Amino acid sequence: MVPLSYAQRRLWFLSRLEGGSATYNMAMPLRLRGTLDREALRAAVRDVVARHESLRTLVAETDGEPWQRILGPAEAEPGIEVVPVADEDRLAAAVAAEAAHVFDLTAGLPLRVRLFALSEHDHVLLMVVHHIACDGWSVDPLVRDLSLAYTARHAGRAPDWEELPVQYADYALWQRELLGDEDDPDSVAARQLAYWREHLSGAPDRLPLPADRPRPAVATHRGGTASFRVDTDLHQRLAAVARQSGASVFMVVQAAFAALLTRMGAGHDIPVGVPVAGRTDEALDDLVGFFVNTLVLRTDTSGDPEFTDVLTRVRDTNLSAYEHQDLPFERLVEVLNPVRSAAHQPLFQVMVSHQSGSDAPLSLPGLDVGTEKVPSTTAKFDLCLTVDERFAADGTPAGLDGGLEYALDLFDPATAEDLAHRFVLLLRAVAADPRVRIGAADLLTPEERQRITDVWAADPAALDTWQQHARTPLTERTGQERLYVLDEELRPVPPGAPGTVYVTHPGAAAAPDAAPCPFGDGTAAMVPTGDLARWAADGRLVPLGRAAGDVALGAMRIAPGEIETELAGHPAVGAAAVAVREDRAGQQHLLAWAEPAPGGTADPGALRDHLAAALPPYLVPTGVVVLDALPRTAGGDVDHAALPGPDGEETTGTGGAAQHTAALCEIFSEVLGVDDIEPDENFFDLGGHSLLAMRMISRIRGVFGTEVSIQTVFEAPTPELLAARLADGGTTAPFRPLLPLRTTGTRAPLFCVHPGAGIGWAYSALLRHLDPDRPVHALQARRLDGTGELPATIGEMARDYVRQIREVQPHGPYHLLGWSFGGVVAHEMAVLLQEEGEQTSTLAVLDAYPADPAGEPEPVEIGEQEVLTTILDFFGHDATAFDGPLTHEDVNKVLEAEGTGFPGLTARHVTAIAEVQTNNVNLLHAHAPRRFDGEMVFFTATDDDLGVVDEWRPFTAGPVHHHEVPCAHKDMMRPGPAGAIGRTVAEWLDGRD
Repeated sequence: MVPLSYAQRRLWFLSRLEGGSATYNMAMPLRLRGTLDREALRAAVRDVVARHESLRTLVAETDGEPWQRILGPAEAEPGIEVVPVADEDRLAAAVAAEAAHVFDLTAGLPLRVRLFALSEHDHVLLMVVHHIACDGWSVDPLVRDLSLAYTARHAGRAPDWEELPVQYADYALWQRELLGDEDDPDSVAARQLAYWREHLSGAPDRLPLPADRPRPAVATHRGGTASFRVDTDLHQRLAAVARQSGASVFMVVQAAFAALLTRMGAGHDIPVGVPVAGRTDEALDDLVGFFVNTLVLRTDTSGDPEFTDVLTRVRDTNLSAYEHQDLPFERLVEVLNPVRSAAHQPLFQVMVSHQSGSDAPLSLPGLDVGTEKVPSTTAKFDLCLTVDERFAADGTPAGLDGGLEYALDLFDPATAEDLAHRFVLLLRAVAADPRVRIGAADLLTPEERQRITDVWAADPAALDTWQQHARTPLTERTGQERLYVLDEELRPVPPGAPGTVYVTHPGAAAAPDAAPCPFGDGTAAMVPTGDLARWAADGRLVPLGRAAGDVALGAMRIAPGEIETELAGHPAVGAAAVAVREDRAGQQHLLAWAEPAPGGTADPGALRDHLAAALPPYLVPTGVVVLDALPRTAGGDVDHAALPGPDGEETTGTGGAAQHTAALCEIFSEVLGVDDIEPDENFFDLGGHSLLAMRMISRIRGVFGTEVSIQTVFEAPTPELLAARLADGGTTAPFRPLLPLRTTGTRAPLFCVHPGAGIGWAYSALLRHLDPDRPVHALQARRLDGTGELPATIGEMARDYVRQIREVQPHGPYHLLGWSFGGVVAHEMAVLLQEEGEQTSTLAVLDAYPADPAGEPEPVEIGEQEVLTTILDFFGHDATAFDGPLTHEDVNKVLEAEGTGFPGLTARHVTAIAEVQTNNVNLLHAHAPRRFDGEMVFFTATDDDLGVVDEWRPFTAGPVHHHEVPCAHKDMMRPGPAGAIGRTVAEWLDGRD
């Protein structure tokens, strides 16, 4: 078996990580005008595939190890489908759709060819190749060979070309031989690995880019491109700057982009990925294949250096790196083992790439051949800057074509366009004066400068916004105030870049840190506020909190300032702080601290509810701690290191959280049967499930005289976190529509849809069997919490649930699970996500079946007795053992005596559950499932005979993976069956994140 090359291994891994994705497709559309010999073209494509093994190589896997399965030429029939198109608009749509084709690398060729026919004499040939078989360098030999083969076949003969000296499989084996054993200190691998360890030591895990929104937990790789052009004159001047420094134009571009990122708030250590051809032997020059390697090059921009100094640093770094380019990036990632996340690339998130155009234009007899553009809709990185140098016939520089590819997860198109615009301004500045300090290079046009320093600075709305969020706002306003956002050298920052807020006002001159205002008539004084902000493109002021950057919470970047601003805006709060804290088990928690407004008090539970109503779920702190006063440094800033934990004595509440923590450790131990529970140990990780959680709630009620909801246990599952919630009274209703069963973790969440009764907390039985690094949420029926209307269709319900899960996870791939009625809803959610362009990687259905389409079923009415019977049955009680009709008081007594702690079942709850269950049964009978273009994981409860798995096959395009669970349908979330289901789901999820 021939192994994959290191580069192929990474793309194979990424294809498994992302699931179906077109992120690594290369689309090459060619316009062919004239008389086309279609049969010659078909034969030519077959010739090219036969010549290059990489185009007929599939990926096989044995015991988890991938290898190259090379098809023979006769097996590898690429085919050319001819697709008629009516006009240019339909052509553009068809090309874009085909370019987004998702390759199955295990089953089909990594090449797809389509011929779009507008007329007999006007065609577009589209070749889409997966990167695993082709790179940028490969385009020239691919086009050249296609030209030779078509010319020959059109003339009625086979192509006469020299045999290739090697094939890609030879390279994959040679690569390992070249690198040698890493344990041998004299090997290439060992020497280069030592170099890269030193070079990347201390590099930032993530660059703080000027994004428009927080990073999602899982990158969607949706993207766009902001294009720009550099004219001939500027290109020639940049080439002169390069020559004077002994550098290349690409190094000038790289240095300028690093300077721009620094100016936009990315810091002074800028790691970027730079692709290199990887063809270090001339025998590889004419081969189609994936040889490219990626080098991680750091640029030091500290000290506000002159641009020529930055360029020298870039040149020296690059030349040294080129001498160590053999070590595959994929191996470097494995050895360095950086922070890994589905949210971003490891080691770098920004790429800079240089192209010089194709040297082999396609030439086909009888045809006028041109290239077509395919708009980019994917993004491999947060940002990718590509420049293509153009040259005149005499070899002189003739301009640059540039594109800034950006991730839509982070950037709006207008923001990316603005970055591209400022990059060109920076290139002009350094071409005019290569010795300009990067902080002084002008990134503003005269019109922008006037707008920022005059119009926006005097905008009352901007001043009002700052006043609402400032630590020390102005006590009086005269109308003469001006607000500026400046860098460290008191220069105005461009829109999108962070800076410090300075304010001018009549009393500013008396302040000890006052400085002359460099704007206006020069007579005013201004003072630094210590607050950070940025200008939006439309002139809005966007507060960024105090002078502290974003922090990491799992895979997310959290802006504490945004949460602090919202918390401080509550009338009961005088000051606020937010931070991420890690417990001894390594779990991260977002916590908030509040100082009451002068003369007042603050209720922690009310403050958390305030945040939950105003912020996305991932920005809502686990707990709010109220202190008499926030600890401060000598300079007046909040001393984050001195902020007490949730079990500190400074928290408010009855009895103090420290005493609560000790008592809760004992209760955890008693209920779980586990000795010596630590304050930061997780209830569900220790074997807890929904039934045990109910018993624990009952014990808490008996010890503290306080009612705790099941949701509170899910949100605060450790003794110390639960103690803080008890101390601040921060409990919430257990019937909220989106119930977080586990809020911590860096992996993509699992969303579980309620069964027919509408209650979702039974899914807590799965928690201990799933990766503790995976958040889990349960969807519950709207009507249970007394709000909302009953949905009229399953489609309406599914749309509501999709909206809710996208507030937690804006983009896919999504993981869905549904039991009974919930399985049908989860299937419809997957279809809706599919229509929205999102991927569902997991659709797990637990013993749910489509309704029988034959006949008109009679409407169903669920009564109080059936609801109460359902609840008793869940807790293992037979309703027939009771004399007479059941009442909710009877059920409460039974459950309280059992120690389940079911939260205060009232007549209102029973009525709501009955309404929900009745409606759901009727909706199920009326629902016609649609087709989901993915796979399904199906679980059958073998003790019942509710349906057969084949009923789903007409509505599921992919395979249906069937698992049998020896239990009754109603018992699937009991500990035994839930364990079997949870372990299977966990294994499936691990293969699809």
